[in-house]
Amino acid sequence: SLIMHEFGHASACARYGAEPSDIGFTLYLIWPAFYSDVSAAWKLKRWERVVVDIGGVFFQLVIAAVYVIIYTLTSWIPLKLSLLMIAASCLFTLNPVFKFDGYWVVADTLGVTNLSQQPIRIFQYYLARLRQLPVKPLPWPPLIISILAIYTVLSFGMWGYFLWLII
Repeated sequence: SLIMHEFGHASACARYGAEPSDIGFTLYLIWPAFYSDVSAAWKLKRWERVVVDIGGVFFQLVIAAVYVIIYTLTSWIPLKLSLLMIAASCLFTLNPVFKFDGYWVVADTLGVTNLSQQPIRIFQYYLARLRQLPVKPLPWPPLIISILAIYTVLSFGMWGYFLWLII
């Protein structure tokens, strides 16, 4: 399902006319991972990029559906374990804090570039306002700022938890 995940990104990219590149294997932070180079997706419209972002999870869920059918017919226990692993993989990859698919879905949906840099920016903005220092307004409408503020809290919490686990 993980290889199919990457084919999902590549096929969504190709669907909108952006040519996908390599599919391969790498280490991300401390985890082994497959990847699909869909850099050409930057030429696409924002909502087309969102489809490319979620294309991998979609393909994984198609594989999971096939496993469900086969498991229903056979009751073969390894398929049940595989389904749990696919579900965990999908949830993990949709995490918006680490630069997995969820990160790109949030960034492209909100239209915010460099999403990972925005929590510090928002933190500094509100800290300056608390100190009653002059600040330039944030460049987004109030709804996006609210979502980014929630993302900021989530981001700091997730990174703190991740570091706690590592230490």
